[in-house]
Amino acid sequence: MSCTQAAFLIFATAVAFTSAALQPAVELGGFARCQARAALRRAAAPPRCSALAAPELDQSRWLAFDEFLSQFCGHFDNLEQALEDRRAGRPPREGGGHEHIHCHLQPLALERPAVLANYYFNGDPARPFRQRLYTLQPTEARRSAADGEIRMQIFRLAEQVEAKLRAASGDAAAVAWDAERDLAEELLIPGCDVFWRRVGGHFEGEMATASALVHSPLLGREIVVTDHLHLWEGALWVNDRGCGTDGTYLYGNTRDVPYKMDRVRWSSHRGEPVWEDRRAA
Repeated sequence: MSCTQAAFLIFATAVAFTSAALQPAVELGGFARCQARAALRRAAAPPRCSALAAPELDQSRWLAFDEFLSQFCGHFDNLEQALEDRRAGRPPREGGGHEHIHCHLQPLALERPAVLANYYFNGDPARPFRQRLYTLQPTEARRSAADGEIRMQIFRLAEQVEAKLRAASGDAAAVAWDAERDLAEELLIPGCDVFWRRVGGHFEGEMATASALVHSPLLGREIVVTDHLHLWEGALWVNDRGCGTDGTYLYGNTRDVPYKMDRVRWSSHRGEPVWEDRRAA
């Protein structure tokens, strides 16, 4: 869920309707496994007494952080939203509809809490359009909770790591993760940190500024990005948009409607895609 998503541009602007609906193909107990891993991680973590005693941290923020980590993992998919757009005659991009997107979040064991985010089209793990590494940490107590209780930094992946993940359909276990390599400063996407805060019964994430100017290696140019996210135990909504410095539309929903992904127990689909792209293989 990610800040620079200019990789959407690999998706062709020409789209057409297809008649076959998608069906779940692989059943997974992903959320239960995520929660079990979170419990093991908490049990194995060093005591936090010294951290809790420090003036820059407080217990309520750690509790919110643990709750966030237990939810920010697993599989999310906006199939129902994409089908609704198809029924309403709204193709993606300029048509005001949404591409069918699947997001797989996998916790990683690095020197700090981290999550691998793998995004792909049409329920096909072999067709990722974005892969990012997120690091997460509670913010200091002197920062207002209204301004964010959790800081998420966003990293691109090293080329060799991307290649291994693509060959393994995004399975994080295919990579020997290394903090020195994978959290290198040159991989950090500057200006795109997301700050999450609890709002009622869910978490809401925004960048520190209304937008950020980011260099896109894919386009070889500067782009202006915005990002607004919501996380519930059963859903992840992502409203990310990008445009050129001249205001030219690049990606995101033109009606400003988030990609509303529900938590699902599957990772891929059978059948033809909701929207068929016509790009070359």
